Amino acid sequence: MELRGTIKAWKADRGFGFIKRDDGQPDTFVHICHFRMDDDLKSPEPRVGQRVIFDIGLDPKQPGKTARAKSVRFEGGDNGQSKSAA
Repeated sequence: MELRGTIKAWKADRGFGFIKRDDGQPDTFVHICHFRMDDDLKSPEPRVGQRVIFDIGLDPKQPGKTARAKSVRFEGGDNGQSKSAA
């Protein structure tokens, strides 16, 4: 099931952040490795305020305890290239 949300916080130097979910559930952890790459395989550049579509998976380090975002893509397919209006 696809979920939607907004990048709430992003630590570019560490490669992770949190998504504020539209469904009202607690913020969800996201790591840079779970963003889908664009066609030329450049890394996406998430920014606070960007809209995303994502799935939920379990944290392999804490099975059954913590959800994290996976298969994350930017809403509208901008791959993080456009600036958000934060």
